Amino acid sequence: MANGAGGAGGGSAGTGGASAGNGDAAGGTSGSGGMRADAGVDTGTGNAPFVYFVKQANGTTTATLAGGTFSVNGTYSASGNGFKYVAPNNYGTVSNGFISFPTPMTGDFSITAQVNITTQNKANNACGIGLGITTGFAGTDSYAYLLMRNLNNSTNGYYVNGMGTISAGTPTVAFTNGTPLQLTFSRTGTNVSYGAGPVGGTSTTSTTPTSALTNGTTAYGGGAVYPAISFNNVAATITNLVIKDASGTTVYDSVTGTLVNYVPASLSLSSATVNLAKGASGSVTATAIAIGGAVSGVTAISSDPTVATATVTNGATNSTIALHGLKGGLSMVTVTNLGDANTATNVKTILVSVAEYEATDPYGSLAARTYPAPGATNAYTDGELGLTFDAPPALNTGGLINIYALADGSAVDSIAFAGETQTFGTTVINVGSQLARVSGNTVFFTPHLGKLAYGTAYYVAIPTTSITGTLTGVAFNGLSNLSTVATWKFSTRAAPTLSAASVTVDGSQSSTANFRTLQGALGGLAVGLSAATAVTINMAAGTYNELVHYTGPGATQTVTIVGPAGNNRGDNCIVQYSNGNMVNGSTSTRAAVYLTGTNVVLQNITLKNTGVRSVVSQAEALYFAGGTAFTLAAFNSSFYSNQDTIQTSGRNWFYNCYVEGNVDFIWGTADAALFENCSLRFINDLAGAAVSYGLFVARTGATIAAGASGTVPKGYVLLNSTVSVDANVTATFGRDAGTGAWYDQAALINVVFSGAGMIGSGIWNVGTAPLSLGDASFVGWKSAGCSGLNLASLTTAAMTSATIASQATEYDSRDHILNRVVTVTAGVPSGYQAATTTWDVSSLATAWAAP
Repeated sequence: MANGAGGAGGGSAGTGGASAGNGDAAGGTSGSGGMRADAGVDTGTGNAPFVYFVKQANGTTTATLAGGTFSVNGTYSASGNGFKYVAPNNYGTVSNGFISFPTPMTGDFSITAQVNITTQNKANNACGIGLGITTGFAGTDSYAYLLMRNLNNSTNGYYVNGMGTISAGTPTVAFTNGTPLQLTFSRTGTNVSYGAGPVGGTSTTSTTPTSALTNGTTAYGGGAVYPAISFNNVAATITNLVIKDASGTTVYDSVTGTLVNYVPASLSLSSATVNLAKGASGSVTATAIAIGGAVSGVTAISSDPTVATATVTNGATNSTIALHGLKGGLSMVTVTNLGDANTATNVKTILVSVAEYEATDPYGSLAARTYPAPGATNAYTDGELGLTFDAPPALNTGGLINIYALADGSAVDSIAFAGETQTFGTTVINVGSQLARVSGNTVFFTPHLGKLAYGTAYYVAIPTTSITGTLTGVAFNGLSNLSTVATWKFSTRAAPTLSAASVTVDGSQSSTANFRTLQGALGGLAVGLSAATAVTINMAAGTYNELVHYTGPGATQTVTIVGPAGNNRGDNCIVQYSNGNMVNGSTSTRAAVYLTGTNVVLQNITLKNTGVRSVVSQAEALYFAGGTAFTLAAFNSSFYSNQDTIQTSGRNWFYNCYVEGNVDFIWGTADAALFENCSLRFINDLAGAAVSYGLFVARTGATIAAGASGTVPKGYVLLNSTVSVDANVTATFGRDAGTGAWYDQAALINVVFSGAGMIGSGIWNVGTAPLSLGDASFVGWKSAGCSGLNLASLTTAAMTSATIASQATEYDSRDHILNRVVTVTAGVPSGYQAATTTWDVSSLATAWAAP
C-alpha cells in the first residue's frame, strides 16, 4: 500500500535561461518546473519583470507580489515535505513552490530578503522556507539554502554534500512566527556565505567552500546556479528581495520588480502509436504550448520515409500530423515542439506500423493449426484465439493481428503486440503486450472485449511483418486481408442460455461451457441474468490468462465463483495477469482481479498478479472494492503477488486460504476482515537481500471526534493461522497508513510464525504512530497467543497491546468478529455491541466444514 513520491520536470539551460517539462507524481499527478528569461531584459535596472513563480505539483501553492511584498503559501499533505532529505539530492520533491531569478548565475552574486513566516501549515523538520540556490527545478537537482524550518523554528544552512547526503550547517538562528528575519546568501570566489539575523540587527554568518556543495560528481557550488526562494507547508511574506551580480549591480529588487507566473512548455499527442495498412493514411493531433503559454507549432520527421511519410499542418490551436503508409514495416516519427528549447522535454514520438498483406495464403489447410478451426460455426466471443506454427515463432516489434467481418471486409478489431488497453465499460486499463503471447509453438491472442458479436462470421488477417516463423513448412509471411482468399474464417455461436445455478467457464478449446473466461461470464450476467440475486460461476481446471474487472448491480447480488472440487487451495484453477500501479496508477485499475458492486464468494480458486514489483510496484491480486454494504468470503483459495496482494472493503471472511506477498500485503478499509485457519508467507523478491515488510495496513472505521461516542468494527484479524517468513526478511505485524482518517485496527490471535526470517523489534512498525483508542486492546494494534521465530524475546512497541480486550468472548468466534463492534463512549472504548447489520456465514461454514 506504500505510496512513492514522483519527481517534477527537469530544468536545463536553453537560450536565455532554462526550461522544464512535466513528470510523474505519486498517484499520477503531473508536476512542472523550470523557468526562462524574457528577451531584452535589462539586468542593470533592478526592476525588470523576470522573477518567476514556479508551482510544483501535489499541493496548493501560490505566490503574489503587491507593493513590494511577496505573499507565498504552500500546502502539500499530511505526508509531504518541503525540503525532503533524500539522497542524493532531492531538495523538495514535487511539493515546493519557487521564486527564482530566471537565468543561472555563474560568477559572484548575492540574494537577500526579509522573510516572515506567518503560518506553518505543517510543523515538520523538513518544511519551511529557504533562501539560496538550486541547479534547477527537478527532483534530480541540487541545492543550498538557508532554511527556516517549521518544526523547531530554527534557521540552518542546508546543502547536498560530497557523499550525496544532506548537510545541516550553521548558522543556527531561532525565529518567531510573525517576526521578519533578515536572510543573506552569497557567493564570493570559492566560498558560499549564509547569514541570518534580526532585521536591523547583527546577522550570524557562516562560510562553506563551494567545493563542499557537490552531488558527488560535480561541485555545483561553483557552477551555474539559480538564486531562488523555495517554500512548502508554510505561509510567509517576503520583502526587500534583492539580487546583485558580481559587480554589485542590482539585477532584481522586489520594490520595483514584478512577478511573472511561469507557464511551462508542453507537448501532447492524441496517439503514440498508429497502425496503417499499406497505401492508407491516418493522422495524429499534436498540441504544443510554448514557454509562456502560447500555442506553438511542431515539426514531424519520419525515421524511415520509405515506410511512412509525415506531413504537418500547424493550426491556431493545434497541429495535424498526416501519416501515409508506403510499405510494410515500422517508422518512428519524431515530433518536436518549436516553442520549447529544452531537448529533454520538447520531443515526443509516434510509432507508425504499416501493415502489408500477401494476396494469397500459401500454407494449405490450417484445419489443425488454428483455434477456432477454419469454417467453425460455434466459436466463442470471449477468450484467446490461437495459431500454431511448426516451431516457436517470434512476435515482431510493431506487429499486430486483425479481425475483419466476413460480410463486408470491414475492420472489427486490431490486436497490437505492445501498448495495448482493454476497456471495461468506461474504464480503460493498460495491458501492454499481454493481448498476444507465445506458448510453445502457438501464438495466442485476445480480441478486445465486446469486439466479437454472437452469430457473426469473421476472418483473421496478419501483416507480413508481424510474426517470424514457419507454418506448414512455409516461411510465414502473414495472412491475407482479402476476404475472398482468407483461409482462417469462422463464425461465432449464438448467445448462450444461462442458468443462475451454474454459469460454466472452461478455457480449453474442446469445451462446450458457457464461456471461455471468467471475465466473459461476469460480463454475461448483466445480459443473461440481470435479475438474478444469486449466481454461481463454475470454473473448470486450467490457467486463465485474463484481466478481471467487474462492477455488479448492488448488494442484492451475490456471485459465487467456484473452481473444481478437491483441489488444494485452488492450485489447478488459476486466474492470472500482470498489472500494477506503475502501469495503471489507481487502486481501481491496478489489480489483476477487481470486484465491486456485488457480494462475492470465492472457492477452490487461485488469483495471481504476475507483475514484478520493481516494474509494476503495488499490485493487488484481488481488490474487493464494494464498501461497507458488501461481503466477500473465500475458501480453499490462494492469492499471490508481492506488494499489496489483497485489498478489501466491507466485511470479509477468508477460511483455509493461502496468501503470499511482502510489502503491506493485506490492506484496505474493511470493517472486518477475518483470516481464519489460513497460511500466509512473507516472500523475499529481492534475491535474498535484507528487507523489512509489514503484514497489515488496516484502515478501519471513521474516526470519532474527541469526547464523542460511536462504534469501531473489529478490523483486520488473523486467527488460528500460520505465517512463514523468508530468509533475510524482518517481518512486522502491521504498519500505519500514514493518515488520521481511519483507525489502525488489527489483531493477531494464536498465530504461529516459522521460516528463516525474523520478527522485527517491537513486533509492530511504529515508525508512524498508529491511530488507536485507549490502550489499543480495544481499538488499535494488538495480539495474543502468537508464537514462533524470535517472538518469545520481544515485547510489543509503544502504542500497541499484547492483550485483546474480552478476547475470550469477543474474538472467540467468527460471528463475533464479523458482527460485533467496539462501543466508544465519550471518546473512550467501553465495551462491545452488535453491528447494525449482521452477516450470517453459517451456511458457508457448514458447506466448508468450518467448525
